[in-house]
Amino acid sequence: MDALKKITVIGDVMCEPPLLAQAKQPNGSYDFLPVFAPLKGLLSEADYVIANLETPLAGEAAGYADSMSSFNTPDAIAEALKAIGVDAVSTANNHCTDRGLEGIRRTNETLDRIGIVHTGTYADPETADRILYVTVGNTKFALIAYTTSNNRKVELDAQGEKQVNMLRPSHGNKSCVPKPQLLSDVQQIVLRVAGRADAQICREYPL
Repeated sequence: MDALKKITVIGDVMCEPPLLAQAKQPNGSYDFLPVFAPLKGLLSEADYVIANLETPLAGEAAGYADSMSSFNTPDAIAEALKAIGVDAVSTANNHCTDRGLEGIRRTNETLDRIGIVHTGTYADPETADRILYVTVGNTKFALIAYTTSNNRKVELDAQGEKQVNMLRPSHGNKSCVPKPQLLSDVQQIVLRVAGRADAQICREYPL
């Protein structure tokens, strides 16, 4: 039997304007590796590393981060994550729509190109696997990523709702998951997504 595998999860990876300025090189490119390099030794102790990517990778034309609440980061930040050993990222969070649905599409395509697996938002929702299954040694686990909101207050249409795993619908100003019940409802959603047919969640937002 394989020895117990170690899975490491790190929190929000984002890029506010001061960090963006620090990472910019004289030739106009960006290098985030000096920021993350000190973590490489720690992460190398893990068999699998997961991070929450809390910024779109929407490209320079979409405008990089210019405030503390609206993010877009050069692809170099994902390249740095790959270099220090990050294997997978969650892309469902309150910043995922900071550059609209086109930003979501490009973020997913960029992560595919760099070689980081991801879940939570989808470039092609018709072929999306809502659950990311990962096998580490003899252990198989599921990574499920959802968000309760988006900073731009984008009211997603029916197609947009399919591109973002939302715990509550963004259209119609209708809250499916009241905050006091959020943790218990998240548990129900995990059961439902994982195939427990008896789990009950809000009828207005069936998964």
